[in-house]
Amino acid sequence: MGDFVEFYKGNFHAERREIEMNGVRWAYGEGADPREIADGMRYLERVFNRASPEILPDNIWRDLYNTGSWRVKTFEDLFRLLQKDNEKRDVARIVRHFFNGKRSAKINRPQGKVECPIILYAPSNPRLTRYKLLGGNTRLTMARILGIRPRVIILRTDW
Repeated sequence: MGDFVEFYKGNFHAERREIEMNGVRWAYGEGADPREIADGMRYLERVFNRASPEILPDNIWRDLYNTGSWRVKTFEDLFRLLQKDNEKRDVARIVRHFFNGKRSAKINRPQGKVECPIILYAPSNPRLTRYKLLGGNTRLTMARILGIRPRVIILRTDW
């Protein structure tokens, strides 16, 4: 079913806040020097610019840190997760991306354009896991609910 949805590489600056909070600050730890944070962001931007969308393998998705998307099967599960995390998302808008942005249309399969979620790969980082979702949790969750194999951007670092 994933062939009907086009995953595209988004813009680094649109995800900048989440990349900094979930990536650089996580990698460097609390109290990191602002210059280190800035250097880390420049480094991740270079890595992002070289990265291409790739299919997210099940073995990475299953163990991906900072998301519960692998375990979600229904919209009810999605809303339960959002409530647990005290999050509010425009789920209808995200669903429309999977269905070509149309508010109403007679279709029988997803056929939209969706921005790739972003994952950090930090093989040398001793914290918890080597793969961490930086942005796109609701998009990943929606792909799981719809049975779509998502494409993601993996920031492969030497961290």
